[in-house]
Amino acid sequence: MPSRVVDAKCPLRDDQPCTLCHPDAKKGPQDCPTVALVMADESLREQLGEWRAERRSAS
Repeated sequence: MPSRVVDAKCPLRDDQPCTLCHPDAKKGPQDCPTVALVMADESLREQLGEWRAERRSAS
């Protein structure tokens, strides 16, 4: 049975693929320290949500 490759999306760059831009992100956003920092900080996570909402309403 052929295996499927799923392209991970970057949770910080609005529907962009994960490009492993951080050297410690070896498998995708799940081990990216930048994503972990943003998701662990309530204020940053809230700002990210607001930014996403603005982008959705603009399109």
